[in-house]
Amino acid sequence: MEAIASSIGLLAAAGTALGWAQGRERSARRARRHLSLDAVRQGIALMTVMQQHRGMAAALLSGDTGFAVRLADKQREVEGRLAELGACFARVPALAAGGRRLEAIRAAWTQLCQEVRGYTAEQSFAVHTALVQQVLYLLGDIGERGGLLEARSPAVAALAEVLLLRLPLLAESIGQARALGTGFAAQGRCGAVGRIRLSLLERRIGECLAGLGVVLDSPSLVAPAQRCRQQVWHLSASIEADLIGVERITLAPDAYFRCATEAIDACLALWQAAEQVTRRALP
Repeated sequence: MEAIASSIGLLAAAGTALGWAQGRERSARRARRHLSLDAVRQGIALMTVMQQHRGMAAALLSGDTGFAVRLADKQREVEGRLAELGACFARVPALAAGGRRLEAIRAAWTQLCQEVRGYTAEQSFAVHTALVQQVLYLLGDIGERGGLLEARSPAVAALAEVLLLRLPLLAESIGQARALGTGFAAQGRCGAVGRIRLSLLERRIGECLAGLGVVLDSPSLVAPAQRCRQQVWHLSASIEADLIGVERITLAPDAYFRCATEAIDACLALWQAAEQVTRRALP
């Protein structure tokens, strides 16, 4: 009897230890996901200011000198965002491997700042866009290494896809349209090739917006989703009427830049709302 009691006691102790270990693992996984969401948020902020720098550089290099001071201020803001993202990586050991991509982005950004005034508007657009693409890849790295894509719940998995892929792609497509359109507005003309490029971007923006899907029908996302759609539709109408549909562009570069920025801001507001829903849904 004593042997049986002893065995039962050992089994109970083992079960308690196993339960404690499993609980600790779940807690660590949950903390890693939340910290990774913090890093994704900082990555989105970095992408946003790089996009703004691209648009300002497009206007400046196309002849609008009013963007010169704003460009220098934006460069300092990007450097601050890079530092904040690096601090997020330091808090999450699982993201360490992605640090190499972050350092490559930092080095490429330093080179861009040193050379941007010597670029043509087209060269600036290409270099900026390649750099923003690396930030998009970095967001995917964070999501994968941080466990955000491991959710068993279909709803959480769909939200993670919206946060890591769909909304960033929509914002980047609008960002490209902002940079090109601001440059064309500064030049006062678009040209046949420019019309084609803007038309393709406008189509991609529409596809990205449609791709957000039924995930955004969540009651807490309906209002920011509708606001996002309205601002994106407003931008598309401006692209059609003020850039593509006229021979001589009379819309001021700063006015178009603001219109596109309002659309991006609406995307970011939707992203922030979706992030909060995701945080609450994480097991």
